[in-house]
Amino acid sequence: MKTLVVTPRPFPYESFPGYLLRLSESNGYTKPSLILTYAGIDNDHFTINPSVYSSLSKVLGFNLADYFSSSDHNKYASLAQDIEISDVYMGSNSPRLCPICIQQNGYHHNFFDTKYAIGCPDHALSFKRQCPTCDRKLKWNRPGLLKCNCGHTLEHINRELPADLTQVLHLIKWRLYKDEQSLTKISASGYPLEHLLNLDLNAFLSIFRRLEIRPQLHIQNSSYSTARERSLEAAHALLHNWPNGFWDYLENHAVEPDSSLNITTQFRTFYYAFCLAGQRNKPIAFLHKSFIDFGNQRWKKSTLDKRSLKRADLIPNIMGINALADYLKVTKPTVMQYMKDGVISGKKIKAGASVRYIFDVSSLPFLPSEGESLDQRHAAAWLKISVNLLKALKAERVLILDRLAVGTHGYNLLSLQGFLDRVISTVVKSRRNNNGAAVTLQDILQKKHIQHTAIAKLIGLTLNGEIIPVAGTNLPSLTFLIDDLQKLQLRHNLNFLTGKIHLETSKSLF
Repeated sequence: MKTLVVTPRPFPYESFPGYLLRLSESNGYTKPSLILTYAGIDNDHFTINPSVYSSLSKVLGFNLADYFSSSDHNKYASLAQDIEISDVYMGSNSPRLCPICIQQNGYHHNFFDTKYAIGCPDHALSFKRQCPTCDRKLKWNRPGLLKCNCGHTLEHINRELPADLTQVLHLIKWRLYKDEQSLTKISASGYPLEHLLNLDLNAFLSIFRRLEIRPQLHIQNSSYSTARERSLEAAHALLHNWPNGFWDYLENHAVEPDSSLNITTQFRTFYYAFCLAGQRNKPIAFLHKSFIDFGNQRWKKSTLDKRSLKRADLIPNIMGINALADYLKVTKPTVMQYMKDGVISGKKIKAGASVRYIFDVSSLPFLPSEGESLDQRHAAAWLKISVNLLKALKAERVLILDRLAVGTHGYNLLSLQGFLDRVISTVVKSRRNNNGAAVTLQDILQKKHIQHTAIAKLIGLTLNGEIIPVAGTNLPSLTFLIDDLQKLQLRHNLNFLTGKIHLETSKSLF
């Protein structure tokens, strides 16, 4: 068997059926099936196949497998890389072409052999599958790269590609080729590139397929005519301006509240498509995590199922009453008592005939119960102050109970310890000198006309940095310079806050 007259080598990233068409045109054949016949191959083999490589290599005079990968599967073949992609994401039996690319480069890029390459992002042109002259569907088996079987050229076959589809096609091209030009084009789109780069190619392309086969996930009132176009539109909406664009997309796909109040039910179509492990589709981890973040941070209208939370390794912000009781380490009746006392508030959700409460953990005024809890009398004794002063500290919100105690009126020991540590940390001993007269909090408290509210506010001003103690290892031993106390009272219109301790009276204390 003689070799062909013209035996061009494949270009990097050249489509295999496109190469056969270019080879046929270069040798003056009217269609590439004649070259296949000449090489002893069934004329319908326009896909990559080991036997095709071997037979064609004999008429080419070089080993075609050195340029295209040899495999039983379709391959994304090139000189630079060898990436296997599932047949479901390939569309080489249905040719798409960009006349400008062919005129500029002289070959058919294998990007256009992928199923979701519905247009050329570099020239913002969408592909038309029919010849504009004879209106017949294009085939690989034709006279030339830009010629139809009817004899007319295909230079004006395409129409303008919308901006959102252009962007998402650049995204696909970047992911497949690490294409720097496409990366520049999508730099302002806010796609989660790091997450997408960590996906293998089949998982990445599955995003578009999952959207394509579930019309419920398409954009409502879309102007696009085909399911593939609508899936690309949805992918752009889902991935751009990450994660806010994704969260906007989810909000637009919520169903009516269900009695389960579970977010996986509210967004069942998306959840089953991207987050639930199935026979074919595996969960896409970064989408699943952001889906849970959406429920935690924005949606806040339904609870999150334990399986999803465990998979995403997250603690939910939104909980039902039972989950909240577990989180707070108290009983359900205690949570209900907290609601009755106004300690916490729940959001009432009506779903059908059911009325339930959900709680936003991120807005709770305290952390879960942990460690020892003290009643009021023992809490005051632990701080070495009177019960009345303890009440005043709590009423003036100087003592903030940031951790829940057992019982709605209890005091968590960790909260008390944290409060005392903050107060003692304000002490600056270096400010005290031999000539500075000072007084302890215990000395002030011994004066009968001193109101506990005033002392609570004095401690509050200490925490705010308006007055600095010069000694103290507990509240009673907290020591202030008399001059500092007098200046503090002057700054507050000669009135020691609401304690009615006027300057003239206070001088007599020291």
